[in-house]
Amino acid sequence: MVLMNTILFILFGSSLGAHPHCVDESGDAVDWYIVYKFPYLSHSHSKLFGGYRYATLTSKSPVGWQLSSHNITDHKNSIFAKTLSPVYSSKSVSSVFYNDQPPDDKSVSSHYAHSKGMLASDEHQGFWLIHTVPHFAPSHGSYSYVASGGRYGQVAMCISLSIEELTKVVDKNFLTAQPYVYHLHIASKTNNFGKALQKLKDEEWIKTNKYVDINLTSLGGVNFRSFYKSPGDHIDLYAGIVATSVNSPLLVETWRRNPGGVLESECSHPKTKVENVEEIKLSFKNSKEVGNFSYKDDHSKWAISGTKASSKLVCLGDINRMHSQFKRGGGTTCLSIPSVWDAFNSFVSDIEKCNVTNNQLI
Repeated sequence: MVLMNTILFILFGSSLGAHPHCVDESGDAVDWYIVYKFPYLSHSHSKLFGGYRYATLTSKSPVGWQLSSHNITDHKNSIFAKTLSPVYSSKSVSSVFYNDQPPDDKSVSSHYAHSKGMLASDEHQGFWLIHTVPHFAPSHGSYSYVASGGRYGQVAMCISLSIEELTKVVDKNFLTAQPYVYHLHIASKTNNFGKALQKLKDEEWIKTNKYVDINLTSLGGVNFRSFYKSPGDHIDLYAGIVATSVNSPLLVETWRRNPGGVLESECSHPKTKVENVEEIKLSFKNSKEVGNFSYKDDHSKWAISGTKASSKLVCLGDINRMHSQFKRGGGTTCLSIPSVWDAFNSFVSDIEKCNVTNNQLI
């Protein structure tokens, strides 16, 4: 199935021309990619932990983490630079940049979603880039990576989508979660995408939704499932929504640092238990470099289904397992590709075992 979807994307992608899409380090259009950037560790002598090294999984290379030869700060050759640079040079592309910690250091109300990313589209197609990096990305000029983004581990996922699917992302996910938009450009207000962006600009939030659970199909035919909660749904995203919706245990890696009320592993429902990842161990398909780091050095937000789950699910998104996040909008977006699950599972070195007396769903 993965091979067939990749072939479909290559055949379809050959006619894409200058349409916006996810782009890999070779400059080729890809259906999707995932980035894991590693933290800066002052006590480590490993070249992995200077703060700007990263590894990728892509629709072209979905088996095993590929350690990039570039730093994420490379303004020409990094995977972010290749994807984002065309957006800065075209006024015919609609774009949205959102971040609860925007690049201008503005203090953003906690009424807005705990959510970071950007999307861009012309009249046919575009991409959605979900990431976890505070004060990123620049909305104009040229690509650069924020210096403060080197300290902690971060993740990102880019998905190439039709304009119809991107409209769903805005109409359903964004209007429910209420992200803070620091830049919005609407190239055309006459199509449904432009109308959805205008609603986002005017903050026409859908306050009747507790959460949304939508299916998205990438340009290459890969299915994604996206869960986004409203600020009014005071619940842990992972234990209260995702695990119960997919009927699977989860291993979850998120920022868990006080203040904010750290959530311990949740096992009151064994079939949908949620266990926190404690330690990450790095290994790569194309390199012999290895290394470990603690969740305390990681700002990423990802989850995978349990080892015995029937579906090999991987989710990347916005929300931390913290009490303070119950009142925040935000979400996570999942795909089910066994090799991607294998890659993330290979990074799990240690987990926090459950205290069975805990019940943190509400």
